[in-house]
Amino acid sequence: VQELVDRTVSDLSSEGFTRIAEDVQYGIMVEIPGVVERFEDYVGAFSFFNIGSNDLTQYALAADRNNRNVADYFSFYHPSVLSMVQRVCRLGAEHHKSVRLCGEMGGDLNLLPLLVGLGVREISTHYYLIGKLKRRLQKLDAGACRTLAGHAMKANCPAGVRAELKAFHESQQGIATSYA
Repeated sequence: VQELVDRTVSDLSSEGFTRIAEDVQYGIMVEIPGVVERFEDYVGAFSFFNIGSNDLTQYALAADRNNRNVADYFSFYHPSVLSMVQRVCRLGAEHHKSVRLCGEMGGDLNLLPLLVGLGVREISTHYYLIGKLKRRLQKLDAGACRTLAGHAMKANCPAGVRAELKAFHESQQGIATSYA
């Protein structure tokens, strides 16, 4: 794709076009565990990364949330999924690359402090959640979120992560939560 864009820009320039984007940035969706496992192979080739939380969770846990036979196994709270998010965020930051979390995970207000603690700095979510996310973010302490992440990442199941989040929320003033 990069070669095609470079060739097109060159062709347009030679034809006299003057308003051409010169600094085209390339990014990829991180939606499969194989990309996370070999992230070092990709981090240098792209300017930004979007973690597709719905697909990453589905493929990491082999559980389609739309299939009633296995949907109960689909969980954004699974330590394996959270570990992958943390790895991509950490390596992205180390290489000064933008990482955005996309999908339903980013709209989970209960999970937000943990996402911050794992290194998520950008979230793409439904427009109607933006105000709620901003208000919640304003109440969070980044250090407390990192401490939460340290505790939650020691859990060996989604229930353990939920327990850490519940304890965190109970220790915070003015943050309402629900745990179904």
